[in-house]
Amino acid sequence: FQAEDGIRDYKVTGVQTCALPIYPDSGLVTPWIEVPALDGRVVWVPGLERILLPLPNRPEIWLIDPKTGGVERIPTQPGVRTAAIDVERRLLLTASLLTGQVLVQRLDGSIVDHFGTLMPMVRNLVLDTARGEAWLSTWTALYRIPYAPVAE
Repeated sequence: FQAEDGIRDYKVTGVQTCALPIYPDSGLVTPWIEVPALDGRVVWVPGLERILLPLPNRPEIWLIDPKTGGVERIPTQPGVRTAAIDVERRLLLTASLLTGQVLVQRLDGSIVDHFGTLMPMVRNLVLDTARGEAWLSTWTALYRIPYAPVAE
């Protein structure tokens, strides 16, 4: 094992940079889709049956059809590291490292609302679609964001 984050194996010495077991007899894996850069959080979107892929170095999000490899590009703010989709409302929420904002958009890219500036360093975004709330983690805080009004 290679190790990180304080996990050590008695057989491993020195500074380690990844936590992957090494299997000499494993199968070959090749890239499925080439992407311009990948530092975003890949998310499976149930209901759309798509892979959501933020591209922080581009002002767009990719929705990928896993059956065909087809890519739908949705324009958004630059620097998006994490994103989530509310399938019922057809809303995309993105959180940007560059702007420090959460953008609420329709799936066609049109902007519905924005929240910011949420700093420092956005990490992950999750949705509670029943309540119309997003939760955004940063290095130092957890933000609760009411992105869609819910009738009571």
